[in-house]
Amino acid sequence: MGFRIRWLFGAVVLLTSWAPAFADDVDKVLRDWSHHRLMNPQVGVHFKARAFTCDHTFQTETRSVVECWTRSIGEVRLDFIPSEPAPGEVSRRTGPNGKPYTLMPRRPERWVFTPQRMRQLFPGANPGDPPEVHDVDLSPPKRSGSWNPLEAVADHVAGQWQAFGQRGANSMMTVADIPILLEEPERKRWDVRLGRLHGVKDQIHLVLTPAAAGVSREFSQIEVLLLRDFTPFAFRSFDPAGTSETVYVYSSWLPLERDTDAFTEESIARWPLARNTAPRLEGR
Repeated sequence: MGFRIRWLFGAVVLLTSWAPAFADDVDKVLRDWSHHRLMNPQVGVHFKARAFTCDHTFQTETRSVVECWTRSIGEVRLDFIPSEPAPGEVSRRTGPNGKPYTLMPRRPERWVFTPQRMRQLFPGANPGDPPEVHDVDLSPPKRSGSWNPLEAVADHVAGQWQAFGQRGANSMMTVADIPILLEEPERKRWDVRLGRLHGVKDQIHLVLTPAAAGVSREFSQIEVLLLRDFTPFAFRSFDPAGTSETVYVYSSWLPLERDTDAFTEESIARWPLARNTAPRLEGR
């Protein structure tokens, strides 16, 4: 009798250990993630990550360390610090001819987004020089009320810059933006499925493909890896043609401090890091 009880107990433990760790229904996963966000509201997030951009046309792999601050009121700041490859390091990516991709550090830059404004900043050419700034006003222009040819030209130019700003914002998308995409009505613009790594090593793997023409002009696919507690682990996006991909591997993910100075003009204008001062990345 004791043997039977021990056998039944062992069978229960074994079957339990083999049971799927995650729901195999993508809608259930999304509901669970939404519930998690509802139960753990945040003003914003502050994260750091290693960033890799692979250009499959020119067979290059560009690396950087990225630090990001986001606030729920629509403010985002992204700092990209170049990361030199280690001496003798070779990319794991190879082209059709078997030759490894060329490794290179990304140019240092800072992107700052608000609902009214987009700024792209680069360090000055020399130490002590002010940063190089590209500024795009995203607020609706004030007009006289009657048609004016000069205003029409100004509107056209502003529209071109705003389109550039929107493309810049889209290209800077990270996993912090995904929850917004998965809420109605944005949810209808995406087809979402579980990826092949879902349930492997306690990971949640979501794959998003565009279901609307407007989205397909920005991305051909987005992938998200979350840990079991919904902490982001990695993010990958592909350009519309599928010839370039960007990967973020997160090293920290923290709630944004309410008293952060990341969005002050003084902080945005300050550029304390010189070129190529980020720690080297030892492989992928």
